[in-house]
Amino acid sequence: MDPVTSVYTASFLFIFLWSFIRFYGLSRPYRAQLKLFWLLAFAYSFYYLLLFVLAVTFLLLASTEVLTLIDNNFGTKLKEAFEGSPELAPPLLSAAFLYKAHDIPFFFKLDTFMVDRLLSAHDLSEDFSHLQVLLETNDFLPSTVEFAANLKMMEDFDVFVSNPLEEPTDLHSGDPMTYWRKVSTLLRFCRVWATEDGDVNRAAQIAELFEEHMRRTGVALHLLRLKLSTETYQEIKHPIEQEKQEALILTSDELNRTTKLVSRYIIADYKKLVSAVSTIAAHLVIYSGPASGKRLEQLSEAGFNGLGSFREMTFHKIVFLLTVVFGISFVVLYGFFLIYSNGENPRLALTSKIATVYALSAMSGGMIGSSRRLMSSKETPWGWYLLAGILGWLAWFGVTMLLYLDVSDSVPMAQQIGGYFATDEWKKQFPWSILPTALAIGIAALSHRNPLSEKLSILSVRISDGVMLGLVLMLAAWLNFMLHLGWKTPFSTKSLFPNNDLNWITLLSSSGVLFVVAFVVGASVISLARSVARSGLATEPDQGS
Repeated sequence: MDPVTSVYTASFLFIFLWSFIRFYGLSRPYRAQLKLFWLLAFAYSFYYLLLFVLAVTFLLLASTEVLTLIDNNFGTKLKEAFEGSPELAPPLLSAAFLYKAHDIPFFFKLDTFMVDRLLSAHDLSEDFSHLQVLLETNDFLPSTVEFAANLKMMEDFDVFVSNPLEEPTDLHSGDPMTYWRKVSTLLRFCRVWATEDGDVNRAAQIAELFEEHMRRTGVALHLLRLKLSTETYQEIKHPIEQEKQEALILTSDELNRTTKLVSRYIIADYKKLVSAVSTIAAHLVIYSGPASGKRLEQLSEAGFNGLGSFREMTFHKIVFLLTVVFGISFVVLYGFFLIYSNGENPRLALTSKIATVYALSAMSGGMIGSSRRLMSSKETPWGWYLLAGILGWLAWFGVTMLLYLDVSDSVPMAQQIGGYFATDEWKKQFPWSILPTALAIGIAALSHRNPLSEKLSILSVRISDGVMLGLVLMLAAWLNFMLHLGWKTPFSTKSLFPNNDLNWITLLSSSGVLFVVAFVVGASVISLARSVARSGLATEPDQGS
């Protein structure tokens, strides 16, 4: 292996391993949510590898100028060191740049966006805050079973009810007894959940809160016993011994005023305790992975009102569909090329390239389309759709550059890239970038709103998604063909317009194949992106996807 290839390979592997390890650390709080961690980690690593290819491409075009700029500003000898092998500088500088790229605000936002989508981190954080507020502020009307559990807990304080009610009294959310019931119930659930998760630190926090709960309850009951014993003492008119100077003599009115004052302090303390316990309970529900729905349902059945339901976060399935889209595109396109070339030239490399680009474009559109915020937006978020299209185009450009560049060639890579743009080579390839761009925009836009399913409600949502995306890709294909014809590319002269006569067979068969690919992709990816956008905590009535 020559030195240039060795440096490129080492830099490529460094970025891959570093991004993989970085994702492992970033995903730690969400590890319970990840069913296909390795696949998500690969997707995150590929994001950095794509940036690596783009950075290398840019530096190859301007390697001499960049080295001169670094030498002038930092007093280095890089230009002199790489004078004999300028191809070694771009991968090393790109790897060093990407290693610290997340410290730059722009790249930090891109990195955060990628992590949020892969981990559903942003949605989970919002769900956690929302559930915490609901547990803290919503009314709590304990069920019969939960009411009995609360009474059982009172026995730990030597408090026994001689004639217990079968149903709890309807107390408002600001009642002191409601605060006590909330804390008792939440702590009981939290202790069980922390044990199930094997979280020692969380169990220790819950134990401290439980001790605080016991202490405050003990203080309140001591005050109640004092009040009751004094009232009983006065009722039977026992003589009060005034020999002891430390004796406290109160009238009933004074004792009632003191009790109310202390009760206000206890309620204020319990509000803080409710907030602390609600925070832990919300975390144990939202970040418990597949158990989230079951735990939320347990709280609702116990008597917490208005918590809604929890749909499992399923973004990992969109990443998984990347391989499905690749497989579908590969099989359909390979079969098309095989038939079109009469079995002589199946164009395996070209088929793999197109399938890869379509898969990455589908994931880009799915990433944007699965945003809960965009799904609930009343205005059409065209800017985000454009971003999806840009990501689809970058996927095409990155894969094209990977296949075009030859690191083993004696021609410097800077000259290879310069030749790509200086000649008509880019014109031959550029029209094809319209297809992945349109595919990504179509998936993102249709995830938000599909006019066909709105007009024809009798039509299956998945079928309407597939049909609409098929029409979008067919329109993009015809724009692509028109651009080929306008620029008179080799594809137009050989395949579209041979002998100055339009080849309708090629035109229609290509459009049909693209429609089939888009239909299958649309019927699967768009519906899944929509379900991801509606996953998580839902406090409103469910809507069909």
